[in-house]
Amino acid sequence: MNVTASDIGAYSFCPRTLYLRRVVGLSEPEGDRAIFEAERRRAGRAISLSHPFIMQHAVAFGKGPKRIIEELFKRPMSQEVRDWSLSRILTLCREFSSMADQLGEEEAMEMVSPIRTAFRTGSPSFGISAAIDRLMPAPPNSPVLIRCGDFQSFWENDAVQAAAAAMALEASIGYHISHSFIEPVGAFMSHPVSLDAALREKVLIARAGAERILAGELPSACPHGNPRKCAGCLLEDECYLV
Repeated sequence: MNVTASDIGAYSFCPRTLYLRRVVGLSEPEGDRAIFEAERRRAGRAISLSHPFIMQHAVAFGKGPKRIIEELFKRPMSQEVRDWSLSRILTLCREFSSMADQLGEEEAMEMVSPIRTAFRTGSPSFGISAAIDRLMPAPPNSPVLIRCGDFQSFWENDAVQAAAAAMALEASIGYHISHSFIEPVGAFMSHPVSLDAALREKVLIARAGAERILAGELPSACPHGNPRKCAGCLLEDECYLV
């Protein structure tokens, strides 16, 4: 069975929610906050995939954040998401301008320009596939996964998913990958994930567990829950009804 890096990360976070979403087919209820978060994720991901565009306009053409956002987003967005996007782009413009001053525009542009964006990879024989948001040239063939949250809110499962994506890419291209990266939506800095032997083993263990669940195995529910994890899960009630 082919297992996605996303499913591997979900299993590493909570096997029960993987079962509820992928086997039972439940989805989180949509309220105003959920709609806002979904819109913010789309905007943040678009910003993160457009670093060269923002760098070019901020440094070479001197355009401000409002002009950039008008050219970057053609579809309407809520004022709250627009304000958030403007703050993200303003931060990026400052970071890129500082980088260009230190390195020169050409070298700075090379550093933020990916080899490839938004593609799927994997190997049927390896049994893991993944969606890669950006592939960066340094370190060689470094995949970047754009995630929600900030640098303080990443969980171990984010590293497991990032490593699974890198391993899927390795199997596809036949080259060793030393690092993958996790990047908060709309951010400039990425969190490095070193693909050491221990993390690779965690990926394989999580892949085997996810495969069993996707085949129909019902994972047990934690009788007491996890206050940090369960507090942010909108499927908490359903978790104990299955």
